[in-house]
Amino acid sequence: MLQDTSLSNPDDSSISPVRATHCPSLPIFHTASFSVSISRDEEWLARLCYLADIFAELNSDNLQLQGRNTTVIDAHHTVAAFLGKLRLWIRRLEKGVIAQFPTLDQFIEENSHDTGSLLQTINKEMSDHLKGLETSMHHYFPENDQETASLQWIIHPFSVPDEAIHDDDFPAKEEWITMRANEALKIELQNQNADSFWISRLANSPTLSQESLEVVGIILNNVSVREGFSTVLGMKTKKRTRSNVTNDARLALSTTKLRIPQLASNMQLQPSH
Repeated sequence: MLQDTSLSNPDDSSISPVRATHCPSLPIFHTASFSVSISRDEEWLARLCYLADIFAELNSDNLQLQGRNTTVIDAHHTVAAFLGKLRLWIRRLEKGVIAQFPTLDQFIEENSHDTGSLLQTINKEMSDHLKGLETSMHHYFPENDQETASLQWIIHPFSVPDEAIHDDDFPAKEEWITMRANEALKIELQNQNADSFWISRLANSPTLSQESLEVVGIILNNVSVREGFSTVLGMKTKKRTRSNVTNDARLALSTTKLRIPQLASNMQLQPSH
């Protein structure tokens, strides 16, 4: 079953990394009642438990990529971490260890009478599936040495080689040398993320900070755009199609907290007659 879910053709642009793990067509999804024979098929249920664990991990990483202020650096860390975990899972499967898949591990512990035989049956299938998923991830998120190098000097400005900034980029190179000589900035970087650090350096290292923020400042999703459309659609009902919702939408989408009590306290009360 799992062999059908691996990415057989990584050049097929219609397949997404998440879709690469989709469960193939199964009888249980086409019948109104749960098949008793399937419910007692330990191999089938073990495969299903494995897919549940994989989807749980994919969903978790997918949510991390959809944050309002998710940047290129955040996405780079998330994808790199997932690829690292894939390689770890493959190595552990080769040793017969499945503890990294809690649902599958619990199912086998509680239901299988012949754990060794069951694991031997599905182990290679899971390993092949994970390798296919790794190929799929590399296809959709290819590693670019130039892009990786540009991120490294932004994320780790005090540990990369001095040549990370080219000598021809003279203003930035001078700022780079001056900044790296300041030991106090190393501690400052440890206490904040990369984008906050470079924003704080705008006054002292304007050229270098601007170059870094052009990369760090890239937001990877359009959450605000989708929220805007959703809010306007909610306001523009059939009875209010001609309404001008500009001010209402601005108020609904603003991240600024309302100060109604403060505004009301500054107003003079209407005297009684």
